[in-house]
Amino acid sequence: MNTHGSDRARRAGDKVILQSAISKGWTPRTPKTLTHAEFPGTTVLWDEQYFEVIEATATPTGGVRYVLAEWSESHTIRAFEHYDAGSEALRMADHARARRQRQTSVLSRLSGIFLGNLPAQVQIHMENELGVRASRMTILSCIPPLVLLGICLLARVDVTMGRKSSPVLAFLLPIAVMLVSESFIRFFVAMTQGRPMGSLLGVIGYWIYHHASNKKNALPPVIGGRGDSVGFTAPAEDVAVRDSFEMKQPLLTLLTPAEQQKLAERFGFDYRRSAYGVAWVILVCAALGAFTSYVELDQSGSFTSLLSMLIAGGVAVEQALRLYAFRRGPAGSVFGIVVRPFVRNLLG
Repeated sequence: MNTHGSDRARRAGDKVILQSAISKGWTPRTPKTLTHAEFPGTTVLWDEQYFEVIEATATPTGGVRYVLAEWSESHTIRAFEHYDAGSEALRMADHARARRQRQTSVLSRLSGIFLGNLPAQVQIHMENELGVRASRMTILSCIPPLVLLGICLLARVDVTMGRKSSPVLAFLLPIAVMLVSESFIRFFVAMTQGRPMGSLLGVIGYWIYHHASNKKNALPPVIGGRGDSVGFTAPAEDVAVRDSFEMKQPLLTLLTPAEQQKLAERFGFDYRRSAYGVAWVILVCAALGAFTSYVELDQSGSFTSLLSMLIAGGVAVEQALRLYAFRRGPAGSVFGIVVRPFVRNLLG
């Protein structure tokens, strides 16, 4: 019987024994038991003849020993595998590809501490190409920031007990805290949603490499990709203006009464819907600012504290007067100067 590749075959009575260096994925016959009926093994079409795989035994050298028998007419052929030169060439190519993936995936798993900082799209590309788990790489990459924070805290204790100063530690500790905070978010996303997430430093580094490389088309995108975005139809101009008005209503209460009257004629704007809430928020924040500036002024007596107290106090008084004036109609604020550039599309 014709064999392909490094396979060897021999006859043993009415059976054929096929020695293969790799597994072909053929399943052997399941014998009949008290709980289930007999189930035939894989059907193999070999030299225009159908065979059934009745045994599949692993050999000490890593190959598989298949025992095949002629197909019984009592069984129904549901699907069959070809055993010919073309099929064996595909099996060998798949086996070689899987072996390369296993070899590279070991290195990728060990490098996941660093590769997990790359953008999510790049990690997904590596998962498809190398067979590594993208979310696992993200989780591994969260370890170095924790180690860095631990080293910084130990160094901080040592510096404090020695009553010394360390400018390097003063610069490094805030960075470690920021990286740990970011890693906590990335770890939460990877654990709860099972999807990768890159770090800020990793995204910036890959962005620089992506734009400096001559093979931009062969590299995964920095952010997003096919299936990661949703297309929206641009709304009509009048709808866009109306949506902008709805979102900016609280800010519109800070404009002058004349401008608010213009908005009322155009959009039906009613200052009473949000003016009180905005004024109260500004009043409370200004009062707290004035109080803290007063406490600092009492302790240090600096001019900056005095200036901050006067400004915050003036804002608080202005908001109190606005709350009283709302009984008669809309009232503007000094913050209208800041708001006006963002609402020109509504006033035009």
